[in-house]
Amino acid sequence: MKKLLASLLLCALASTSQASIMDSGDYTIDTDQGLDFLDFGIVNQGSYQNVIAGTTYDNDNWRLATVNEFTQLIANITQLQIPQWNGSNLHVDMGYNQTRSVLDLIGGGDRFNYYLNGETHGAASGWIHTESFNDFHVNSTSSNSSHNKSGLYVRASSIPEPVSLALFGFALAGFGLSKRKKNA
Repeated sequence: MKKLLASLLLCALASTSQASIMDSGDYTIDTDQGLDFLDFGIVNQGSYQNVIAGTTYDNDNWRLATVNEFTQLIANITQLQIPQWNGSNLHVDMGYNQTRSVLDLIGGGDRFNYYLNGETHGAASGWIHTESFNDFHVNSTSSNSSHNKSGLYVRASSIPEPVSLALFGFALAGFGLSKRKKNA
């Protein structure tokens, strides 16, 4: 009976385990959102109209990330509370170490200028840097903007979260062992 309860507890823990951020070389996996974020600099920069169309990389289609997806990625990496974007200006001072960890995961370098999909608020652009300040910005922009910036692209992740799978596997194994002993 104790093993059955332990197995059920492990199953419950598996369903509530923390999300993780994984660097997979050319992209970052955010298991909380179930998204892969293509690193900055992988694809060419362009105008907003070119970037909003998405891109193909490594035989997969990638779409432009929304502001909320990007800010959630930053929150998951840094564990900071990021305010909601209101369609005009979002500025978050994260400190050097937090900004550096975000930059290292999404492509390295000291500064990136990017476009994002602002959804109902329209086009968005911004930057993240460690040059003079340690922060990131998101601003509304014209959908006709021709500034040369990178898009932050995402796709649905096909990699399940490993901690949940491991806990679930242990729970099933424990359940199987308890049944086996009971039958013996």
